[in-house]
Amino acid sequence: MSDKPRLYMAAPLFPQAERDFNLELKRTLSAFFKVYLPQEDGELLTDPLNDGDEPRQAMKQIFAADLEAIQQADFLDGRTIDEGACGTWHCVWVG
Repeated sequence: MSDKPRLYMAAPLFPQAERDFNLELKRTLSAFFKVYLPQEDGELLTDPLNDGDEPRQAMKQIFAADLEAIQQADFLDGRTIDEGACGTWHCVWVG
């Protein structure tokens, strides 16, 4: 069990360059935080779809897992305030 504070890292994950940057940033931040990076620690929509799950169910499953990670986080952070990060912070605000 880690005594490091938990950080949910909201980050763009579609272009490969951004995903690579996210992984490098996670490695750096991991010296100070237990980092949850959705692209690595959660599921991408393509994962359950490739397994044959229905799209609606896959989206609900991913949303629930990410929401749980957000609620367990001590900190939320992201490299930029994009639509994904805004959605993440909205979940915290109304949750």
